[in-house]
Amino acid sequence: RGLKNWAPALAATAAAMGNAIGRMIGCGQEYESIIADLIKYVGEKESRGTMPDLKQVQKLARRALMARRAADGKIRRSKATLDKTRQRGEQRGEWSNVLGNVKINPRVLHTSAEVTTLQSLVAITEQAVASGAGVHAVGSGHSYSTCQSTDGHLIETHGLSRLAQAPGTGSAPISAQLEPGQLRAGTLPLVRQGDTTPWPRQDYRPTEHLALVEAESGVTILALAQALESMDLALTNMGGASWQTLAGYVSTSTHGSGIGLGPICDGVRSLVLVSSGAWAPSAGARSRIVRATAPSSSTAHVYRIEPYNGITDPARYSSAEVTLVQSDEAFRAVVCSFGSMGVIYSLVMEVMQFYYVRAVATQITWSEALAELQPVPPTRTNPHGVPALLTDHRNVQYFWSPYPEDPYGPDGSKEHLAVRLVVDIVPKVETSFIANVITGLQGQESVARVLFDLIATDLYFAVADEQIIYEVSALIMDMCPHAVPMLVNSALKSQALVGNRSGKWYEVYNLGTAENAGFASEFAFPLQRNKAPDAKLGSYKVWPKSEAQAGGWTVEHLNAGVQSFARNTEALRRDGQLATSPLGIRFVARSDKPLSMMHGSLTGMIELDMAYGTFAYEEILRVQGWALMRDVGARFHWGLNFNNSSGAGNLIGLMYPGTRDKWLAEMRKFNARNTYTNDFLVLLGLSGTNYLAGINK
Repeated sequence: RGLKNWAPALAATAAAMGNAIGRMIGCGQEYESIIADLIKYVGEKESRGTMPDLKQVQKLARRALMARRAADGKIRRSKATLDKTRQRGEQRGEWSNVLGNVKINPRVLHTSAEVTTLQSLVAITEQAVASGAGVHAVGSGHSYSTCQSTDGHLIETHGLSRLAQAPGTGSAPISAQLEPGQLRAGTLPLVRQGDTTPWPRQDYRPTEHLALVEAESGVTILALAQALESMDLALTNMGGASWQTLAGYVSTSTHGSGIGLGPICDGVRSLVLVSSGAWAPSAGARSRIVRATAPSSSTAHVYRIEPYNGITDPARYSSAEVTLVQSDEAFRAVVCSFGSMGVIYSLVMEVMQFYYVRAVATQITWSEALAELQPVPPTRTNPHGVPALLTDHRNVQYFWSPYPEDPYGPDGSKEHLAVRLVVDIVPKVETSFIANVITGLQGQESVARVLFDLIATDLYFAVADEQIIYEVSALIMDMCPHAVPMLVNSALKSQALVGNRSGKWYEVYNLGTAENAGFASEFAFPLQRNKAPDAKLGSYKVWPKSEAQAGGWTVEHLNAGVQSFARNTEALRRDGQLATSPLGIRFVARSDKPLSMMHGSLTGMIELDMAYGTFAYEEILRVQGWALMRDVGARFHWGLNFNNSSGAGNLIGLMYPGTRDKWLAEMRKFNARNTYTNDFLVLLGLSGTNYLAGINK
């Protein structure tokens, strides 16, 4: 804007950027020209301090999309080149997460092709122990923190993706799979692939028909959901994406929404762990141990770990390779331990009958949301006074805009918009896109307004499977920052239409964005008052130490987090750093896992989302995250955080009062050799032992 002859300079810059992008994805001169026109158009509008005409943006974006489709063959060749580059990275021993902010160059990279059995994990652990190297497993790379880092042996787990098999299926069973005859009497039925479903399929009662399923740790949630569908089974809940692995979901306490549903790790009933540590019970702790009869290694121990009264009957259990450990302390610590105690090989999950759901989205204001989240009088069945909205529906979540609806308009409205999304189980439904749109239009104040908002944000949603739309969106947001608040609010409004869907559970729960279209950090807030006399807002003393210390329902802490984000969004906007997406707000049941974000209290989760590629996205999330921790006492998500993790000032001890030390006691047993210690654990003060012992001796 400061250039005297800015128009020619901008035109030349736009052409150069269009050419560069076109060459990058191999779409040809027509695409390059259209992108240049688009960049030039939004740049001219921004230089004059005016908003771009979204219809013109949409027109150019559609032309660019058609040009890209016309060059589909070139795109495929470009993708093949990228795949070769990725393969060369693997040959060098390099691994990157999805976003690319975490890159690991381990001593040895064990690819999915070579890690396909329990025995391969045992062999890798033996190698690592023999050389004094570290070990860590990775899944789909959806974690943005460094919890997956190692300088030793890095294990890709997608080769561990099978379910337990029944005899006669023609497929070999997974290693050391649990068998129905080994279960305690009265335990839920254990269903393997090839088994007869334990209820008639036409008897549709999903919340009453429950079972157990064992799967290897590297199966993705989508692949697991599809396999379970063929067995008339389903997970009880899911987060907003399905490409992560089962072990990744579990180990970081990933969650969906639903005040009666805990994090995914609370659905684990048994797991098999390969560890370098020789576990032994703590003095006075209850435990049952059935030793492996012929273990193949003295340095790589294989355990089946369960609660003290777990699903396996010790009197019926016998295994040559796998030692059964039934201990509440060990189980609760290992389930949510982000790879710090060993490598998970398989997990037994409690599941339910396959089900269908209907999502109903409604546009409201945040003030209206707060009103419907106020406590109700306690009752025998609702002792904490949880709002009826949350207890009457299976899943409830909100999308919230960080920008006021019309702060610069004639009315100067400072109200923030929200969309409430309510999901419930329904009878089997066959739906189409048109049917879902009609559902979305029902009950809207203005059909024309909703349709306009949908059209205005067609850039985001109508062709959401095209990665180029996200790339163009980021360009527009960066070049025309004045338009960002309006674009974010329009995107939020459109959720009141496109959020209305019916169908299979895993299709509706999946938010449907491209894998690298956006990213997030996430933080937890207690939804119950701490009865302790020194509890106060703005410190970690807001978190109850135990279920007995957790009092009545409150949204005070959650709303304090929302207001903190709003204040910092405005401060960052004035300095040219803009939040580029609505936020997600979810509700999760209390967990008994010592380092689950939901430990000790019913929990509200705020997901801070950003569009991929927009200016200063990591810095914005990091600044916002530290503010939530400092000012509100929020707990960071183990996987979804951008270096908002530190052990300084006993931070983890403050976050998890009374439970961090219990977790550490178990971690020191499994990680006595420091096999699983990495920078993440050292910085958090969770390395289990003095990692630098003797440094000055």
